Amino acid sequence: MMDSKQLKYFVTVYEHHSFTRAAEALYITQQGLSKSILHLENELKVPLFRRVHKGVVPTVYGEAIYQSAKNILAETRVLFRTLDTVSRQNTLSIQVAVAMGVRGVLDANLFENFLQEHPEIHLEIHEYTDIQCDRAVFQGEADLGLSVAPFGQYVFSSVPLARHPLCLLMRRDDPLAGADALGLEQLKDRQFILLTDEFKGTRLFKKSCHKSGFEPNILFSTVESLLIGRLVTQGKGIGLVVSALTDDTDQVKKIALQDKLFWEIHLIKKRGHSDPYVETLFHYLTQHASLKL
Repeated sequence: MMDSKQLKYFVTVYEHHSFTRAAEALYITQQGLSKSILHLENELKVPLFRRVHKGVVPTVYGEAIYQSAKNILAETRVLFRTLDTVSRQNTLSIQVAVAMGVRGVLDANLFENFLQEHPEIHLEIHEYTDIQCDRAVFQGEADLGLSVAPFGQYVFSSVPLARHPLCLLMRRDDPLAGADALGLEQLKDRQFILLTDEFKGTRLFKKSCHKSGFEPNILFSTVESLLIGRLVTQGKGIGLVVSALTDDTDQVKKIALQDKLFWEIHLIKKRGHSDPYVETLFHYLTQHASLKL
């Protein structure tokens, strides 16, 4: 059965004239977006887009339903805002999305202190990968997020809170471990253990390697940062970690990157999203969660 998500995907493809750009705007894969549009076309029993050299253009059927789809989405947003307003009047609940690792560099009592000052507000805090965190805020599943840059500047309002360098994690007996810092070109023949592409630090590292003339040889990808340390200790490869979240041990050590890469934490909310209680939390976190940049 057709749902509002399918209509939202249709409208986004229509307005971007491209599945690739629409998928980026929606924070979903192009494959998932194409599959959703195909299901919508099958349900409606008409083609909605036609592929051209530079992307896609709507068919006559796509043109015919575009405005109706936008109207339905607008009415749906009004409906959910109404329900949300009623819900907030009863509970004053705020949904907060936090990227994995972020709470490790924030004051452990940050949210507790806020709740002591505002006992009328209830916080629901959920942890996500970087990309999932952005998606949760973009899709309205979270009122605000503590996520990792970069962002779509036209989608989110953001305030920088902290910046920490990314660094390499190597066994102490590695031939390169005696260096204070290493250039990416020195690592082109090595194997890496990285977080998945759901984490922006990994994407940033891959992009930097590409600029240095090579694609990193990735032995293993994971969503568990602790696993990186264990695999590096076992001699499986070189890890990429956030310096502030990782300690040296008897067996492994952090090595700085000559090509500086940073893990930047920002407070984000979707542009146009306005709620007095969310604004209260946003302002509080802006004042109290800011760390040394």
